[in-house]
Amino acid sequence: MAFSLRTSDILLFRTCQRVIVSHMAGIMQVKSSSIVGLIVLESVLLGITISSDTLLVETKYGKILGRTQHFSKQLSGDIRSVNTFLGIPFASPPINRLRFRSPEPPAIWKPHIYNATFFRNVCQQQEYSYFGDSIRIVWPGFTWERDSSEDCLYLNIFAPGKNATNTSELYPVIMFIHGGSYVFGTTARHTTPGEVLPRMGVVLVTIQYRLGPFGFLTTGDSAAPGNWGLLDQVQALKWIQENIKAFGGDPNKVTILGVSSGGASVGLHLLSPRSEGLFHQAIAESGVEFSPFAFQSVKEAALKTKNTAMKLGCNSENTHDMIKCLRKKDAQSIVLNYEWKSTGPVIDNYFISDTPESLRRSGKFYRVPLIGGFNSDEGAHNTPEVYRPPTKITSSVFRESIKSFVKDNRLHYNEKTAVLIEDAIEFQYTPWSKTSDSPTLRKKMINIQSDYFVAAPTVEVLGIHSMSAPTYMYEFSHRSKANTADAWMGVKHGDNTPYDFGAPFSNITSLKFTEEDQNVSSLIMSLYTNFAKFGNPTPQAVQGVTWGEFNRTTRLYLRIQGKPEIQANFESQRMAFWNSYYPRLLNFSNHIGQEATSGTNQGNHNEGVERRSNPVLLSLLLAGLYYFSLHLLQFD
Repeated sequence: MAFSLRTSDILLFRTCQRVIVSHMAGIMQVKSSSIVGLIVLESVLLGITISSDTLLVETKYGKILGRTQHFSKQLSGDIRSVNTFLGIPFASPPINRLRFRSPEPPAIWKPHIYNATFFRNVCQQQEYSYFGDSIRIVWPGFTWERDSSEDCLYLNIFAPGKNATNTSELYPVIMFIHGGSYVFGTTARHTTPGEVLPRMGVVLVTIQYRLGPFGFLTTGDSAAPGNWGLLDQVQALKWIQENIKAFGGDPNKVTILGVSSGGASVGLHLLSPRSEGLFHQAIAESGVEFSPFAFQSVKEAALKTKNTAMKLGCNSENTHDMIKCLRKKDAQSIVLNYEWKSTGPVIDNYFISDTPESLRRSGKFYRVPLIGGFNSDEGAHNTPEVYRPPTKITSSVFRESIKSFVKDNRLHYNEKTAVLIEDAIEFQYTPWSKTSDSPTLRKKMINIQSDYFVAAPTVEVLGIHSMSAPTYMYEFSHRSKANTADAWMGVKHGDNTPYDFGAPFSNITSLKFTEEDQNVSSLIMSLYTNFAKFGNPTPQAVQGVTWGEFNRTTRLYLRIQGKPEIQANFESQRMAFWNSYYPRLLNFSNHIGQEATSGTNQGNHNEGVERRSNPVLLSLLLAGLYYFSLHLLQFD
């Protein structure tokens, strides 16, 4: 019988219940902080929970203890309960001899029962207060010192309670890959609650994967090829194929969903032979495999490894000896001595054999339905502090910001020709038809970052994919009226994530939402669960909208906002600048730079210098190239 309890009664009862269950089942002792975290998550965060039960599920590795949460209201259909399993190992701990190696399956724990009623370690990473504060909202008492570790290959499962153990009715599966530039993050956060989306009729699996040096350190050869974090994701997909039926999930309907570097990971899985057959649809948010942050140079990554080894006394010309030495080092010493910036996947000839661009353009990708998109102001969070309010942005400051942007992101092959790219970016983003006031110029600075890192790469990837498989594009342009902070940032990177997981339907006190926010969240969850079920986000109209496919002719996309609408040709000139003009400009400037420095006209060094500093001729050539690119766009 369901009945109401005071919060204090629930706290006392749950504490006693979990201690008794843990003792009787012969499982590991539950940390007191984890118990409190689960109780707070159940009693406060989700609000309307009226009862909770424990349940056992049988997998190939052994029985797993979870819990069922009941809700007084359903979001879709008649699903009013969710089965929750936290911290299930999908691989052996990647420590000691398994550090810097591909993941191995977990050990079987039969005949014991595995307690999956509390979170396990987050992956080793630099301590970042933003993530720490977010984790503690759902995991009170979390500390980096105690609760982060290399031993972190765990996943969480949230499944509809109705018929969850009856395999005659299986639900589609969505596996979520978190973002964080391949160096930060976890799924145990207040922005990604797991208990809401399953009430729409899907099984949600959220995973962790090794980060930073533990996930992507490489020597560039067989000693340590790298991409361990991506191989962790593959191992999670394999675990799902083997075990998800026990939780009511359909292994033949798996959708991978990722945001930021998680979105880029989704794109890379579309290219990898290791991922073949492990998923059936894909959703890439705010990042794709063409995003500049998605992929790194093997040479530069190997150099970072060598520098780390030198600092730790492991330097050796023999890379196998170097890695053997690094495996013996304390994890925290690696954290402190590794250069974390620009860390990520590389060509390893195992997970991936060539650059994403080469593989995509040669047709070597999986033809599965794909959703891709971005937020309206992705680049706002990348805006350097010096250019944020109250700094006044003048034309000269705008130009200086472009110069810094080109230098910091190495948008050129040759320092001597960098000015050509700076000129082109300034020309493209100068608001010629508007007053060049400070807010307008700052908005253009955000547009540059947004287009370069996310929007233009997404449009290009979707254009290629649409020639072979159903493809859908969105722009998330909704800003909550409850969000009154930093209005200049607009709809920034990450603002969409809480809506994906139904956070507006949870009583998360640190996040404020309106009824309109709930409608937006309901829209996204309906679209994504339809996509997981049918490979089509709108087999029937959702909130009056039918989401048409994106292709290179119509270029349709869905603008997600309070009143969603279908649009076409997202910022076509800006997209053409990065996808068509900039690559030609890069090749052109590189050619000019090589001529200028190599003395092509033998015996006349001064002519080379003069040619390098002739802006009039270069401007005429670049203008012609630019307008030629725009002309081609009209017929693309």
